[in-house]
Amino acid sequence: MAFYLPPKEFLLLDRVQDKPDLRSPLLQLKSNRLKDKNADVYISPKAKSSLRATETFDLMSEVQEFLQSKKKVFLLLGDSGAGKSTFNRALEISIWERYGKEETRIPLFIHLPLIENPERNLVTKQLQRLDFTEIQIKELKEHHKFILICDGYDEIQQTKNLYEMNQLNKPGEWQVQMVISCRTEYNGVDYKNKFQPTERNSGGDKDQFQEAIVAPFNEGQIQDYVKQYVSLKNQQNVSSDDTHWELEEYQQALKEVPNLLDLVKSPFLLKLALKVLPGLFNKNSKFSAAHITRIGLYDKFVSQWIERSEIRLRGMELSSHDKDHFHTL
Repeated sequence: MAFYLPPKEFLLLDRVQDKPDLRSPLLQLKSNRLKDKNADVYISPKAKSSLRATETFDLMSEVQEFLQSKKKVFLLLGDSGAGKSTFNRALEISIWERYGKEETRIPLFIHLPLIENPERNLVTKQLQRLDFTEIQIKELKEHHKFILICDGYDEIQQTKNLYEMNQLNKPGEWQVQMVISCRTEYNGVDYKNKFQPTERNSGGDKDQFQEAIVAPFNEGQIQDYVKQYVSLKNQQNVSSDDTHWELEEYQQALKEVPNLLDLVKSPFLLKLALKVLPGLFNKNSKFSAAHITRIGLYDKFVSQWIERSEIRLRGMELSSHDKDHFHTL
C-alpha cells in the first residue's frame, strides 16, 4: 500500500535527507500537461488484436489493463490519421489525473521526432527538455518508476528497438512500462523485433509484449464526435472567417452525401470534413448530388487555410520578398 506524506512533511524530510525537491517540478509538470485537456474533441477509440481480427474492444480499457500487468511494452499500431497521438495524450491525461492517488508512477509523454538519437538516454533527454536538473534526474532514476508514452516511432525513420537500446528495466536503469505508437504501413514482416523485449531483457519471461491496432470509427463514434465538435465550437469564440454548421446540418450531410460516412472513419479525415463542409455547400445545394473525395477534402482545407492566413496578415507590414514567398505556399 502506498504511503503519502502531507506536502510540508514531504519537503521537510527531503531537506533532512538532503534530497532534491521533486514535488514542485512534478506538480508543475502535471499542471502544464493537464492545462489543455479539454481543448479538442476526443472519442475513445476501438481497437483489435491484429489486422485480420474482426472483434474490437475499448482501447483505453485494454491499455489500462496492460499497465496493471507485468508486461513491459504495448505497441499501438494504426493508419495515418487514425488517432494514435490523440489517444496517447488522453492516456497521459488519465494517468496524471490519478497520479499521487492510486497511481505512483510518473507518466512521461515523449514525441520521438523531438529527441535526437532516441536510442540512447531517451528518458534523460526528455526530462532535460522539461528543465529537470541533473540531480533531480538522478533522484528520479534511482527512486521512481515511469510510464513512457512514446509517440511517432515511424516519424524517426528508426529500425532499432528503443526499449532494448535504452536498456530499460535492467538493474540500475530506468524502471518503466512503455506504450509506443507507430503507423501500420511502416512495419515489415518482422516488425515485432523493433519493439518487444528480448528474452535476455525480460528475466526469461517471453510474455512481456502486447499490441493493438486502432480500428476505424463506427457510425456511433462518428455521431458522438460531431456532437462534441459542434458543442466545442459553440463554446469557443469562433472567428468571422471560421464558419461551421449546427448539429442537424452536419448530420444531414453525413446521411445524404454519397459515401461520406465511409470517407470519414478516421478522426483526422472526420475533423477535416467538419471544417470544410460548410464552405462546400450553399443554401441551395443538394447534398445527394455532391461528390466528395479524400483529395477534395485536402484541397479545400488547404485553400481555406491560405485564405484565413491572408486575412490574418492583412494590415501587417511584409517585405516584397515575404509577400512573394507567402503566395507560393
